[in-house]
Amino acid sequence: MLLISILSFSTASWVAGILLWFVLFKRTLFDPRIYVLYGMVHWLLVGQIGTLLGYQFYEVRPYFDEVTHAKAAITILSAIVFFLLGFHLCLRRKGPSVQQGGLKTNLYSIDAKWLALITLFMGIIGLPALYFFQRNLSLIPKLRFLPLLVTYLVPSAGVCGSYVLVLRGKELKGVAGTILKCALLMIILLSIFSSNVTFVFPLFALLYWSFNREKIRIKPSTIMLQTRPHLRRILRWVLVVALAGVISLISKVGIQKSIAQRELVDLEGTREDLLHRLATLDLFNPESYGIVLHAIEMYADQGNYLLGKSFLVLMPFLRFVWTDVRGFGRIMVLDVYGSSYEAINVGWAIPPIGELIANFSYPSVPFFYFVIGLVCRYLYQQYRRSNNSVYLGFYSVVLPWLFMQQRGDFLNGTVFPAYIVLTVTFVFWLCRSKRMGPGKAELLDRKNFT
Repeated sequence: MLLISILSFSTASWVAGILLWFVLFKRTLFDPRIYVLYGMVHWLLVGQIGTLLGYQFYEVRPYFDEVTHAKAAITILSAIVFFLLGFHLCLRRKGPSVQQGGLKTNLYSIDAKWLALITLFMGIIGLPALYFFQRNLSLIPKLRFLPLLVTYLVPSAGVCGSYVLVLRGKELKGVAGTILKCALLMIILLSIFSSNVTFVFPLFALLYWSFNREKIRIKPSTIMLQTRPHLRRILRWVLVVALAGVISLISKVGIQKSIAQRELVDLEGTREDLLHRLATLDLFNPESYGIVLHAIEMYADQGNYLLGKSFLVLMPFLRFVWTDVRGFGRIMVLDVYGSSYEAINVGWAIPPIGELIANFSYPSVPFFYFVIGLVCRYLYQQYRRSNNSVYLGFYSVVLPWLFMQQRGDFLNGTVFPAYIVLTVTFVFWLCRSKRMGPGKAELLDRKNFT
């Protein structure tokens, strides 16, 4: 167990060092490596290290043998290594590099007024629907996709509204413009405080657009590679995010619970619940490490592989023709507790590594993370090369999507944020107006391309 602990602590220290190097020394806030690695930290540092120190996060089975811990530690390390390898080994297209200039681009601007009106419409539809389904939770399974389609308009509206207020607010003039900006601000605040999970998207959008305002405002014939933001500005945003997270927790354990129960919750119980969530870091899923250990023993060690069965749930339309489509969290609950839980609609949050091991064994983990590294490298290159507002809008929701996918719940972190990504990208595309044709783009700043 000593060697396993050394390997685990070394891996955790390495990941923490990488994240600190990116944020504090390199001052790069929008590199996708940050969001993938930080998402893994939510169950790597808290779950793995905490379990090895004796804490019991996984209630079903608190203790596992050393071999299982060793397999998990090696698998986690391989995922991180292959992700970073994929990012750095991504093949580049032949032709002029970013530092050499001569980049071809096809730039669009965004019609701010049209985007503001669409955002207002999404907020008007989404916020009442969110309130309604919080009061009528039993209707959500019966209405299939409708709750998802309407309630997730709220964080999508928060992202779009952040773009308008941060970058294009001056274009909304007069009394009507002032009223519209106030309405957008209200939508953003409600989208942040109405959830303890999806608040990440509108809050991140405020940070993202404030740091990318120069990238948007430069003339169409140029591309700006970002300079390093000031450390004090980064720390200020860290405090804002932390404060919003605490307020969101207060909203969840107090306001949202009162709405669902249709009566004010007990103040003492709310205080105890809040303190527990703050102490255990509610956004973290430390129990996910125990679920990975359970997946290793129950599926990989016994050769009882799912062979992609749990991934079918990523295609929701299959539920209409095949009612047996279930996520891995639901499958594992039934395998552990048996048929007695058939009538109880509960499932566990399963991290990507647990899903991959149970479906395709250990080699699938480094392969998956290597591909994720390749994709992240490509997306990051496009971000650094372009000031296309449509692509930047897409990239603003991809980064928190990567974080949500890795934070310990692969199914919910992939399907639901994907809807936000599609919605925001479609709205930005709908509001685009061509600003210039394909041609050469001049680089203003050639520093810090990684």
